[in-house]
Amino acid sequence: MAAGAGDVEGVELFLAKWPQDVNVKDSKTWTALMRAAWFGQKVVVAMLLERGADVRITDRWDRTARYLAGRRRHRSIATLLEKSLKKE
Repeated sequence: MAAGAGDVEGVELFLAKWPQDVNVKDSKTWTALMRAAWFGQKVVVAMLLERGADVRITDRWDRTARYLAGRRRHRSIATLLEKSLKKE
């Protein structure tokens, strides 16, 4: 998926065509935000948050994007996601 690969242009193109799908889950029950968080793609995470990605969504194991970022030690992304939660 483009989000996990850090493909900002690909994510922008997808969201331009299907903005309502910002929180859609893949076969692993991950959203684009979760995939970007797991792979350390901070620019994509920030862009998805700006486009309305929901940080509270969980996968089939009840893990959030913030948890996934923390698990991979992407501290700056985990902090960004935590701040986004506090804004809500």
